[in-house]
Amino acid sequence: MVRRFSKKSLEILLEETPQFRSPKRELEQYVTPSDIAAELLWEAFMKGDLEGTVYDLGCGTGKLAYGSLLLGAKGVVCVDIDYEALHQAKEFLSKVWKSPNVDFIQADVRGEDFSRPPKNCVVVMNPPFGVWSRGADIDFILKAAHLCRKGYSIHKASEGFKDVLDELVVDGLLTSYRILDKVKLRLGMTMEAHTRKSYYVDAYLLTFNSGGI
Repeated sequence: MVRRFSKKSLEILLEETPQFRSPKRELEQYVTPSDIAAELLWEAFMKGDLEGTVYDLGCGTGKLAYGSLLLGAKGVVCVDIDYEALHQAKEFLSKVWKSPNVDFIQADVRGEDFSRPPKNCVVVMNPPFGVWSRGADIDFILKAAHLCRKGYSIHKASEGFKDVLDELVVDGLLTSYRILDKVKLRLGMTMEAHTRKSYYVDAYLLTFNSGGI
């Protein structure tokens, strides 16, 4: 049964999600700000798209997975290439969510196939922005489109990003997409090379549709 709360109370609950113990720059491991995560998840929830199984690709420590469960997802599959991050997500979700409907897969989203998902599934993700891992943002969209017919995602609002999405539609890899919002995404001082307390990045909240598998 879905707990009754507002988007703001969801944001507060998402603050429980742990930070990365040792974030890796090459994997662009930044914790999704809780207000941005809540906004994306609330949009999916209000559209009725969190009722089935949710895939969190590049799940990190499990914030979007946790929010999906709070909003009534039937099940969640957490996927990440990094064992340490996946272990943190498992440790956290096992503590706050006493249910068997959470699976964890250590895999490279960009290069590995997963077991066939149920028909009623959706991807909710905050993938790498493709700054240090070139092309990762688009590769995650392509994987999401292969897995499920619907996806919600957060992406760096870089020049030409919309053009790439348009090309994916023309090529038939997506059937449609929509920019839900453009936001200022705050990144904390989590990497050794960081010299400022906060960094802000323009980002898109995105939803897309595909033919699925």
